[in-house]
Parts: sequence; structure tokens; C-alpha cells
Amino acid sequence: EDIFNIFKVADKDNSGTLTVQEFQDVIGELCERYPQLELYMKKKHMRNVADLLLGNKESNQTESKALNIEEFKLALAEVDSQMKSLPATAQV
Repeated sequence: EDIFNIFKVADKDNSGTLTVQEFQDVIGELCERYPQLELYMKKKHMRNVADLLLGNKESNQTESKALNIEEFKLALAEVDSQMKSLPATAQV
């Protein structure tokens, strides 16, 4: 549900696709709300948002590449899949 809202806010031209530039405009807010995003990018040695969205594919046209909502969900699902939950104990 939250992914849909993020996509809607980032898709400024209401094209139904999200360009790398549109995502870069909201990445700061996303990293504040979801710190695992920034940690994941550092862990995977990603240089920028394009690496995250495009899955590290080499391309000369990364700035013009656009993702639909499903591709966007897959990119963010990869980040969440790498999250490790801490045990629910008093020590945590």
C-alpha cells in the first residue's frame, strides 16, 4: 500500500511510469522513512538510485529508463527481503 503512495507522489507527470530522475526527487524522504534503503544501497555498493531501480544493469540510457509500478515494487521488495528482523526479546 505504501509503495503505491510513494509511486504516486514520485510520478509527477502521471505517466504511470517512474523515471530515475523522478525517483531521485523523493529518495531523500524515502531514506528518512525507510533507513534500510540507504543501508542496502551501501551494502551492495550501489553508486546511485539508478543502480537500485535498474538492478545494476549496465546501460547508457539509465536516465531515460522508466519503471512501471510492478517493476518498482520488485526493486523495493529486494531491499525488504534483505532486512533481518531482530528477535523480540527484552535485550533488544
